[in-house]
Amino acid sequence: DADVSVDQQLPRAHTCFFSINLPRYSCDNVMAERLKYAMYNCIEMDADFRLADTETTGWGNAEVV
Repeated sequence: DADVSVDQQLPRAHTCFFSINLPRYSCDNVMAERLKYAMYNCIEMDADFRLADTETTGWGNAEVV
């Protein structure tokens, strides 16, 4: 992370502890953009697992029981 601009770093969340680490971004707009990016593009939760595309196929069409 030392070689990367602070504004390019993403926040880190720890879901087990309900906490989030935010870098000292240069402004609120950068912080908001990085948070949005992380929320919409995160594919792992604490590196526990990563679902393959084949494992999620059809979830959008599943019936609610």
